[in-house]
Amino acid sequence: MAQGTVHCIKGNTVSPPGLYIPTCPNGERMIQGDKSTCTTAQAVIPPGFTLPECPDGEQLEQGTNKTCNDINTIPNANAGADQRDIAVGTAVILDGTGSWDADGDNLSYLWMIKTKPAGSMTVFSDATLEEPTFSPDKEGSYMIELVVSDEMAESVPSSVEVTAIACADPITHNGSSYCKVTSATGRVWLDRNLGATQACTEHNDTACYGDYYQWGRKADGHEKLCSKTTTVQAADVENAGIKFITGDWDWASVDSDGDMRSTNWSAVDGSSVCPADFRVPTDDELDTERKSWESNNSGGAFESLLRWPSAGSRSSNGQFGYVDHIGYVWSTSASDSPYSRGLSFSISDASVDEGARSMGMSIRCIQPIPPMIIDDNFDNDAVGTLPPGWIIKYNGTGDANQKVIDTVYKSPDHSFQIEGRSGWAASIYKTPAAIPDKVTVKSNIYVVSGVAGSFTLNNKDIGPWGTFVGGLQFKDGKFSAFYSGGNIYEITAFTPQQWYHVKIVYDNPAKTYQIYIDGALASGTYDGTSYTTFPMHPSVSPAQVALGAGYFTTAKVFFDDVKMY
Repeated sequence: MAQGTVHCIKGNTVSPPGLYIPTCPNGERMIQGDKSTCTTAQAVIPPGFTLPECPDGEQLEQGTNKTCNDINTIPNANAGADQRDIAVGTAVILDGTGSWDADGDNLSYLWMIKTKPAGSMTVFSDATLEEPTFSPDKEGSYMIELVVSDEMAESVPSSVEVTAIACADPITHNGSSYCKVTSATGRVWLDRNLGATQACTEHNDTACYGDYYQWGRKADGHEKLCSKTTTVQAADVENAGIKFITGDWDWASVDSDGDMRSTNWSAVDGSSVCPADFRVPTDDELDTERKSWESNNSGGAFESLLRWPSAGSRSSNGQFGYVDHIGYVWSTSASDSPYSRGLSFSISDASVDEGARSMGMSIRCIQPIPPMIIDDNFDNDAVGTLPPGWIIKYNGTGDANQKVIDTVYKSPDHSFQIEGRSGWAASIYKTPAAIPDKVTVKSNIYVVSGVAGSFTLNNKDIGPWGTFVGGLQFKDGKFSAFYSGGNIYEITAFTPQQWYHVKIVYDNPAKTYQIYIDGALASGTYDGTSYTTFPMHPSVSPAQVALGAGYFTTAKVFFDDVKMY
């Protein structure tokens, strides 16, 4: 046998069982049979060699040239905590940050959906991210595995389960049920077209096509797939009968400017085609959604969180066309008679344009943004000043450092700087006339330095230092949900000197809230369990919006576009 090779044999070994190779100084080697002693004498195992693993029943003889530098520890994958009762259509953020490698090697990530409900078409936004997202599109269990690699070895798979429910608060309207879904723009929509029996699983899923409305008409029966036709134009837009009206570019002989019909479809009291608290979108709202798609075509439409289908349309002669190939969606926006505006998307492109009012097209309802209770972008406030209405409760590094700046901002051309120090936070609040039972606050947030700050509802008059009723804190490099004296729910790591869009939706009667970060519903972990709904302080009611920085360490935070509605 050639000296300097190591291979496996049955029988005696060169060294006693249990022998291992310690790390010896340069020029020294291990003494045969000794588990820890290094020597300058000739070793049984040549320099640069190590012991490979042998099959059962075989032992090592002098052999193969596998260097000590090739020794590698298999990395460990951690797919995070299970997530329960996630509403279908909600973006789920998975957490692989607990994965690790004993050698300190960089890790690559590969997530796989191993099992999912029948008919599900969901995929990861990017399966190679440390924290990827996906949106459950069917009720049931999603079993997901994570494998990490350090380029030399792969980990054992780590599993996590996500269970999806239809929705936490289903909406019933005109005999159909709907769920809410938040799009990439942060707006809340119904999860399917009006009249659809389910959210879409494919772009040509006929169960999600829904009804075909002529522009501005009520849900009077004309919209149904098999409704009969008539060539008699309606002389009353409120009572147009039950038939689909054909033979002209406009189904009505009145309301040529479309004002009455646009007003009808804009109602939010449930008296029109959309459920209460929803309405038909404007053309601008549809175009904003279109611009958020990954691709400007029917593929981008379906792959978005709203899962738009290619339902086709019903033409002015009553015939159906482009079904499975093009999607058409009405807006409330009228154009020059006899046209109104809507969204269309095909395999090649997408746009918001005009269509004849007698066409039958899909409707997707949107939740309007309520009037603003607080709406501060600080753009009209003087640099170096405390913006009007904001009060300093604790002044951190000094009153002069709680100020409007024009050096860093999210939207032109100012933001609000909050600066606190270790042991003495900066806490700035604004008190609205009233806080509704259900209220949303949002802001763009930029942590400049330090690792401590907060964006919350609070009550400055309860407790010796005031009380955080519930909200987001940024501490030790992580976003967390919390309230004064309550549990802390770790959400995700954040990157300093980067803007984040944070929206917090509070339900004061239920004493709960949810957090959205960059449009995605946040999941926070406490004691090994993941939550998407967090508790508010059980006995203190909110009275202010509060912006904070510091206390745990010196910290500077910028806030821009602070809103309450």
